[in-house]
This record gives sequence, structure tokens and C-alpha cells, in this order.
Amino acid sequence: MTLNVLQQVFVYNQHFVAMMNIINSSRLNPPESGHKHHIIPKCWFRMNNLPIDNSKDNFVLLSYEDHVKVHKLSMLCAATPELKSKMGFAVKCLLKGNFSGMHHTIETRRKTSEARKGKTWKVINGKRVWL
Repeated sequence: MTLNVLQQVFVYNQHFVAMMNIINSSRLNPPESGHKHHIIPKCWFRMNNLPIDNSKDNFVLLSYEDHVKVHKLSMLCAATPELKSKMGFAVKCLLKGNFSGMHHTIETRRKTSEARKGKTWKVINGKRVWL
């Protein structure tokens, strides 16, 4: 991951600095369990028809709470409206307990199970929606 790529993905502002502080802190003192987070989002690679960077440099393990914070901050410093929208959608999914398409850790499975307790689902527009 290069600084040049980070500059294409995010605008350097106070939100970017706060996001990188959480990421760097988590790298120095990783949580015992948590969510794998792509620093350069997978969707950015897809939007630019590039292969997704799954290297160790582009991953960080974050607690659930920090994962939500990092996605909120990335939404606030996204370089394009499309990326901002995708980061907002990720925040919404994280808060609702819908981790579809994300790497599932033990903590993620536990939070998903808690969020879905007592709920039912139905298929709307070809997608499973929890009610």
C-alpha cells in the first residue's frame, strides 16, 4: 500500500488522521478478536477495475467498535461520492448486524447471531432481508 494510493482513495483531513490513528493503534496493540478490515477498501479496487489488495499491508484487525468508527471516518474522508456512499452502506450493515460478504470471525458470528435473534427474513429483490 502506497501513500499515492491512499491519496487517491481518501482526502487528507481530520477524519483521515483520526481513521489512521485508530488503524495504527490497532496494529501496535491488536485486539484478541475482531474484524479483518481492508485499509484501502475492496470496493475501491472494484470501482477502478483493479485486483483487490489482500496483502498483509492492507489488512488490520479491528474491534467491532473500532471497525464501525473506521468506516464512519472513511465515509467522511472518501475522495469520491461513490466511495462515500459505499462506506456509508458498510456502516449501515455493521450496525444492523448484516455482515454478508465480510470475513467472519468468531466475534462477527456472535454479533450477527445476537442481531438476528427473534428476527425472521424474507427475500426482497433477490436478497435476504432480516425483519
